[in-house]
Amino acid sequence: MNDLVGHGYGLAHIKHQLESAYHIDLGFINDLNILSSPSQLENTQKEFEAQLKNLEASYLFAMEEAIEQYRQDRFEQDEKTREVLQFI
Repeated sequence: MNDLVGHGYGLAHIKHQLESAYHIDLGFINDLNILSSPSQLENTQKEFEAQLKNLEASYLFAMEEAIEQYRQDRFEQDEKTREVLQFI
């Protein structure tokens, strides 16, 4: 990393080299300082992990609500069906 920076390569070239060598996606990195400082990279990782946990929690909450609504709708439909069958 320091060699690439020392030779004057820019962020795009360095990201390409790292992506090619290690087969990792570095699309989220938009600053050379993040790559050159392990502590900044760790902070960036923690931020992304926190965002991912928040998204996961939101998704789970929305899915639970959707499932509950589906069950409620289904129960109401089953009630209507039972009423019709009793009438027949």
